[in-house]
Amino acid sequence: MIIYPDRELRLKKEERHHFQIFAVIMLDFIWRKRNDIIHNHSSLSIEEASFQIKGTYEDYKDAWKKKVDQQSKEENWHPPPLNYQSYSFDAAVQDQFSVVSAIKRNHSGDILGILTENVQTTIPLIAEAKAALLAANMASNQGLAIIEGDSQSIISSIESPDISTFWNISTIIKDIQHLSNLYQNWKFAKIHRSQNRCAHSVVQWAATNLVFGSIPIDNIPTWFLYIDSGKNPPQTL
Repeated sequence: MIIYPDRELRLKKEERHHFQIFAVIMLDFIWRKRNDIIHNHSSLSIEEASFQIKGTYEDYKDAWKKKVDQQSKEENWHPPPLNYQSYSFDAAVQDQFSVVSAIKRNHSGDILGILTENVQTTIPLIAEAKAALLAANMASNQGLAIIEGDSQSIISSIESPDISTFWNISTIIKDIQHLSNLYQNWKFAKIHRSQNRCAHSVVQWAATNLVFGSIPIDNIPTWFLYIDSGKNPPQTL
């Protein structure tokens, strides 16, 4: 049924791939949670299970969208509106720790600040949540802010306080929501991975070179800073 859903379920050809992604994610989730319940005596509500499966499905669906569409072009990052500042975040998971990054840019696309941080987790979801918190803390003095990342699970958790959040990031999400409640004009946005290449490149560079904290722009390879904007790096003499 999973291999040939169009035959068994009479799905349209364009629906087949989405069904297969969802089916595989659900089976993998059930198997992992079954082992977790048996061996670690953990518990899981139906609402939390549904939310996790849906979030993972949306992430995978978004990741595959442009792979199957050969005619689509890579999207560039778009600057925020006038007077707003954007805060792009990403995470890099290593063997023993993770590194998170936040990039601050203005409406002209100029980079105003770069933060990286070493966090003690090797769980991707927690690392992404920590990256979002880093961006929120970076924006804490900015009333007009757009905090953006490529994780649908994290953005959905922040924007939907009434929906059960993954238990292992619930405290982090609450910290972000607390900051958001202080600034009514904050916005959170899910962007495509191709639009988040600056934050991604910076965090990979920081993880490789073990560079953490507030990073001077001159220390970052120039092309990292313009890789997702479509702009050419400034000429240097």
